[in-house]
Amino acid sequence: MKKILVLLTVLVAAFSVTIAHAEANYVKDDAKVLSQTQVQNLNDMLNTLATSQTKAGQTAHLAYAILTVNSLKGDDIEDYARDVFNKKQIGDSQHNLGVLFVIAIQDHEYRIQLGDGWDKSKYVTENKIKKWVYTDNVTSMLRSDNYGEAIETITENMIALIGQDV
Repeated sequence: MKKILVLLTVLVAAFSVTIAHAEANYVKDDAKVLSQTQVQNLNDMLNTLATSQTKAGQTAHLAYAILTVNSLKGDDIEDYARDVFNKKQIGDSQHNLGVLFVIAIQDHEYRIQLGDGWDKSKYVTENKIKKWVYTDNVTSMLRSDNYGEAIETITENMIALIGQDV
């Protein structure tokens, strides 16, 4: 009887951890430019990314977050993104494969901030992000205030770029 109780406790604990991880929220939409469906789609994509594995079968240790804000309030986008990235500690300290996408709606600025772990990557670089993630299609969506679709496309493009590296 005691073994059954212990087994049941372990199963409940494992199930709880799975549920908690499945409901992780990777999107903070302070600017309120995303629909609930878009937030859910983004969270689903980023949850899949967070639980993905490398080609060698190891856990990739990736962390990707999205933040929308109305304004940077005079701050530089690079400084703002780096400060949020470091304050929120996106990415584990051992691998530091964090990614933060910040978009400031009123300032018409956006940035992908990378953790230091990407420094060794030959695929996930500032130049490749500019070429493959910030496409003309994305620029067109942003110019027509279609922020939700633009953020989804940026996220899909960035995940594809990350997929070449892990």
